[in-house]
Amino acid sequence: MIIQDAANVNARLMLKQRGLTLAPDTPAYTKLIRRIREALTQVHLDAVNLYANTPAQGDNLFFIDPVTQEPKAPLTTAPKGDATLDVLKPMVLNEVRVTRGPKGYAKMAHTLNLMSGFFGKSADISSIDRQKVILFREALENLPSNATKRPQYD
Repeated sequence: MIIQDAANVNARLMLKQRGLTLAPDTPAYTKLIRRIREALTQVHLDAVNLYANTPAQGDNLFFIDPVTQEPKAPLTTAPKGDATLDVLKPMVLNEVRVTRGPKGYAKMAHTLNLMSGFFGKSADISSIDRQKVILFREALENLPSNATKRPQYD
């Protein structure tokens, strides 16, 4: 449980430093904790391997390139051209179809349709800044009740 506790502490610190909030019961928080645990495990493996003079034993392929045996560079931005709403929307909906029920899928599909209408279908998500997201959220707050049942909001 030490790695789990360390991951939780690290996650809370990282979120606080960035001024972000993320509820512990969300899938995004679970994924964050899993990635931090993997990183902590890899650091532990590296330390053990260094001490035992057995490099690259038990490398986590998420962090280490198996060909060069070098740490992978962190992914900071999405590749250009692949990060547009029309390209990513089907991938997100496919994942949601597997992980959520029909109601959750319908809500996500509706939200993605609204995003496509607001930002544009070919909008590069890496170009959507905080201010644009705030404007989109305000637009969502002003939608009429039962907007999902109205064809003009589809």
